[in-house]
Amino acid sequence: MNGLPSVNGLRHQITLQNRSTADDGFGQEKQTWIDVANCFAQIEAVSGLSEVSGSAEASPVKYVMFIRYRAGVNARMRLIYAGKVFEIDAVTDMEERHKWLQIECTQGLTVG
Repeated sequence: MNGLPSVNGLRHQITLQNRSTADDGFGQEKQTWIDVANCFAQIEAVSGLSEVSGSAEASPVKYVMFIRYRAGVNARMRLIYAGKVFEIDAVTDMEERHKWLQIECTQGLTVG
């Protein structure tokens, strides 16, 4: 992608999620994901990989997503788009101007 994203390119509705801990009712803590925000994104596939993870072959795909600036978005979060889970690898405040976030993420290897 050259330059900044376009507002017209924000066609894909995504959900940002944060990891949370909840009581499972039996005195044990359970890791869950809670929705933090719904927003629109511009999504671009960057590359596909082929890896062997354990005994199963996985094909993770790298993406770059652009959203309007939102404070607090970080690599401990994940994204959901069209029922697919995207693990966030890196978040960059483009040009450090608090207008756009560039989110590098991977879809295809979900770790929980």
